[in-house]
Amino acid sequence: MKNLLARGAVWIAATRTVINLIGFCSTLLLARLLLPEDFGLVAIANTVILILTSVTEISLTSALVQHKDPSDDHYDTAFTLGAIRALILAAVAALLAWPIASAYGDERLVALILAFAAASALGGFNNPKLAQFTRALIFHQEFILGLSAKLLGFIGAAIIAIVWHSYWALLVGSLFSQLSNLIVSYALVRYKPRLSLGKAREILSFSVWLTLSQVVTTLNYRFDTLFLGMFVGKTPLGHYSFGDNLANMVTREATSPVANTLFPAFARLTDNIDRMRSAYFKSQGVLFAIAFPIGAGFAMVAEPLILLTVGEKWRGAIFVVQIIAATTGWSAISATYMPLAMAMGQTRAVFNRDLISFATRIPILVLGLWAGGLVGFVYARVIAATIGVVLNMLLIRSLIGVNVRRQFSANIRPIIAAGAMVLILLVVRQQMAVFQTTTTMQLLGLALQVALGGAVYVLATWAAWTVWGRPDGVESEIAAVIARITKRAGATTQATATIE
Repeated sequence: MKNLLARGAVWIAATRTVINLIGFCSTLLLARLLLPEDFGLVAIANTVILILTSVTEISLTSALVQHKDPSDDHYDTAFTLGAIRALILAAVAALLAWPIASAYGDERLVALILAFAAASALGGFNNPKLAQFTRALIFHQEFILGLSAKLLGFIGAAIIAIVWHSYWALLVGSLFSQLSNLIVSYALVRYKPRLSLGKAREILSFSVWLTLSQVVTTLNYRFDTLFLGMFVGKTPLGHYSFGDNLANMVTREATSPVANTLFPAFARLTDNIDRMRSAYFKSQGVLFAIAFPIGAGFAMVAEPLILLTVGEKWRGAIFVVQIIAATTGWSAISATYMPLAMAMGQTRAVFNRDLISFATRIPILVLGLWAGGLVGFVYARVIAATIGVVLNMLLIRSLIGVNVRRQFSANIRPIIAAGAMVLILLVVRQQMAVFQTTTTMQLLGLALQVALGGAVYVLATWAAWTVWGRPDGVESEIAAVIARITKRAGATTQATATIE
């Protein structure tokens, strides 16, 4: 299984690298061509559809992956439930489009909400048999699906933005991506759709708590967009939406190569709590060792990156990126709670956790906005995220019996190494400021900071690991991989020399 996970992580790493590169370029291109107000307008419509999608979500793929031996009737039922959900989504969106547009005083929202609903509904007809790949820990299909969807969406959005400079570019990109996913899903694995509800009760018995959890989570984390849109206006909302998207794209998506393999991997270990606990520590260590330095590092270079790539009109997004990138990186310290709970069938516990998070996060955000406007709102997210980390750790403790202190201490070395990286970058940035008088020098300075930050983090991590006595962990796993690669390279060189 370890080899399957390694191959899966490689495929997902390649997928996320390409997708994030395309997505990053697409976001920057659209931000340069469009206005913050455009992003704010589209963010409201997109958030409405995301909330409706979560309300109708049934977590069909997760149910098929978790099942011991799904039959054709399971897949037919999953397709039928997905199709019903898509039709309900479209109908509800059509009913709500005009009232929501009236509430925000902008009739443009009607067409945007209907168009986003149509794009989202396409996902309800995707091939359910893609779950067979995930069950077998095969992930090359993720690369094909992700690349085709992101590339087609980028091309469609770029054409609209370049030719018409219209906010519809953001919608067209989403529509093309969903259409690509639909077509490619049937090209990857043969499946003839057939309507059936024969296994509906069995699938829904697993999915119901995940669905409720998804509703609460989406309301929790999408409430900010709708709420801010009412009080701060579309331009500040555009700065917030763009900054939030950019920060999460770089920080959270960097952990996907590991995170996306955890649920099926954990599901194979449910009969052995010791192996589950060991797998948790290794996977959590890798996630945090990647996410935290990326979040902290991105926060450090956010200002020159944004000003150089999208211009002065997006200065208002710099603060948002800095705070949210660092916060998202910090939140990764407990990011494995979801796949762990799903693998153990504890979906109700996830719902209870999300309900508590919702009940605490929303009042904190409202208070932050009241006290400090958008700045106070962003700082309130830091407090809410820290509470979320504690809730996650408490849930993990109840699942595998690892106390909060041990969970935190297992990740102390990346925290120290990232701290060293930030301190060095602060010093270097001050020294470099006097030389960055031209755009070329600013670009060179940005590249130098990125390279230096990465080098300092790696060296500081190695130093901390050495001081700790080189215990088992993410560092030892990486050292073992490097040793194997070096050994193979040496053997190849020796064989070549012998032949000559």
